[in-house]
Parts: sequence; structure tokens; C-alpha cells
Amino acid sequence: MFTMAVERAQQWYGISERTAERGYAELLNEGLIQTHIQKVPSPRLSPGVLRKIYHRALRGPFATDARKQLQDATTARTRAQQPKGSN
Repeated sequence: MFTMAVERAQQWYGISERTAERGYAELLNEGLIQTHIQKVPSPRLSPGVLRKIYHRALRGPFATDARKQLQDATTARTRAQQPKGSN
């Protein structure tokens, strides 16, 4: 999972907050990310008012588990193709 404050998109990635929001919406609509919203207190807000933190994770072939499986399979094929006795 990853978290990026869209308010920092300009500073961190050189894209506007609105562009980041549109990108996340597009990824969500295509089923490529999942989102978990966590509500937490903030010292900058009034007591009892919670701010939202969006945690996102890639899905499908882009997910960490799927990429790991591909990496493992590639490693196994590469090792199987190596001549005996070499590392």
C-alpha cells in the first residue's frame, strides 16, 4: 500500500492536485487500484473532526504479489537454463 497526499503532488511529482485526483479516479474506475480510507484526528483541525488518509494499492498484474510471482518464475527459469556447476 502507498499513501500520497494529493496536496503535495505538485511539489513531489510536478503535477497538480487535480491531475493526481483524476489519475486516482481513472485507476479506480479501471479496477487497477484498491483504496482504503482511514480517518484520524489532526492537531490542525477542531477536536472531534477527523481527516481522511487514503491508502492505495495496485491490483491485478501490477500488484506486489503478482509481480513477485513473475520475478520468482523468471529466476527459476534462469537458474534452470544455467549450466551445471555455475552460479
